Amino acid sequence: MKIETTDIKRPLLVTLLGLGLVAGAPVIASAQSMEEAFTASDANGDGMLDVAEYQVYVDALADSGDAAAVEIKEAGSYSDAFTASDADQSGGITAAELGMS
Repeated sequence: MKIETTDIKRPLLVTLLGLGLVAGAPVIASAQSMEEAFTASDANGDGMLDVAEYQVYVDALADSGDAAAVEIKEAGSYSDAFTASDADQSGGITAAELGMS
């Protein structure tokens, strides 16, 4: 089944792009750089990112050239992307929710 990007709501598309799940999606950030950015952004060390920490995380990935993060940053859609990434709606995003182990 081919996913047409016009059929996906923007926050979900941003998440899918970030996880490399949309065909042809350029995902530049390596798993290691994503993990490093996650750890560095988790200011309180609780193992999950709140909205403010998530913005720091996205900005770090955008600065490293990650296409999906650049899109989020340029659009200022941190809140939408956060909500789409918070799969369990806990108010925090874990590494697992971002596709890391």
